[in-house]
Amino acid sequence: AKVRHREGDAAEAAALFEQALEDYPESELAPEMLYDQAVALSRAGSDQADAVFEQFLAQHPERAQAAPALYALIAAAHGRAEYERSVTLADQFLRERNGHDLAPEIALLWAEGQYLRGHNDEALAGYDRALGMELDAARAQQASFRRAMTLHRLGRYDEARPALEAAARRADEDELFRPAILALGDGAFAQGDWAR
Repeated sequence: AKVRHREGDAAEAAALFEQALEDYPESELAPEMLYDQAVALSRAGSDQADAVFEQFLAQHPERAQAAPALYALIAAAHGRAEYERSVTLADQFLRERNGHDLAPEIALLWAEGQYLRGHNDEALAGYDRALGMELDAARAQQASFRRAMTLHRLGRYDEARPALEAAARRADEDELFRPAILALGDGAFAQGDWAR
């Protein structure tokens, strides 16, 4: 199963892990096989992946793979635009595993979920929390930009402007930052700054 997984055949690997678990349910490798099955199902795009990750977490909450399993559930929910679920699961992660290496990424996903739900006060606090953690440079730029967009939504245009101007300078390189240009114009209009 692991060989098939490494070779890129995630669906076959998932089926082989499932068969191995049926054949050897008491094996000391059963927890690892269950986690690997969930990962393979996720990579295969199966809608069963969440259920297997949840089963793993219910049965083996103290295993090293529990944090990445919970992260996988959060990221999957976020990717499906199930922001209430992703925020709830991210809350759980940050309560239980705030010192984990994945915590900065989870904090950013929590803020993003709040932003995309339109919960601006919560999103602003979330971006502040994420920026206070060890995000990599690209994720820190994303968080700074989204924080500025949140300030803009809250009508705090002067606070938002420096980060929006920095993001606008990167808009040609990365489309993520293109809304900064419109936000700068909207903010100037709202403040009656016709020259800008």
